[in-house]
Amino acid sequence: MLTGDEASRRRAGVVAGVAFVVVFALLGATALILKAFSDAPAEAPTTQRAYSCAQLVAAAGELDDDYCRRLVDDLARRPELTGPQRAALSGDLTAVQRAVRQLSSCHGPMVAPPYRSRCAGVPPGGPATEAHAEAVHRVLVEAGYPLAVARLARPDDPAPRSSVLYAVPLNEACIVGHIQAAGGDSARPLAPLPDGRCLKA
Repeated sequence: MLTGDEASRRRAGVVAGVAFVVVFALLGATALILKAFSDAPAEAPTTQRAYSCAQLVAAAGELDDDYCRRLVDDLARRPELTGPQRAALSGDLTAVQRAVRQLSSCHGPMVAPPYRSRCAGVPPGGPATEAHAEAVHRVLVEAGYPLAVARLARPDDPAPRSSVLYAVPLNEACIVGHIQAAGGDSARPLAPLPDGRCLKA
């Protein structure tokens, strides 16, 4: 039979053991909770995209107030190109811009001989016409881009009114731009639209 002191010591040991088990269990539960949080997939970071938009307006022309909205809507539908993809397209972007900008010199004081045949039939200034679109298509094909397309900008196109919109497909990417008969142009490398096209059909 245990004495009073021995019984007290045994009860104290049992209480300490139970307390140790409870603390250990709490620590274990905490570790499991922390592990569950660490194993949970992190939320994908949200990305923000910034766009710039500008247009050249002739002295007697009108500002296309809706152009920037149409441009942003078009860009938002396309995935972004990576840095290496943009770098790989830099040479083609320069070549396309050089070809299209030849047409900006068609009605200057002097037209260099290489450009005279390309400028034939291109009316000076004013709103773009089918002749301007055909000229843009012609210089792009001559520059080595047979799949290029060019058309008069439609009301829902990402280009100013009275301009020629063009696109050059290149290895799962596009160079999309426009040129205005009164002067001014823009071109940028872009990913295709969700249907794989460079421009809306």
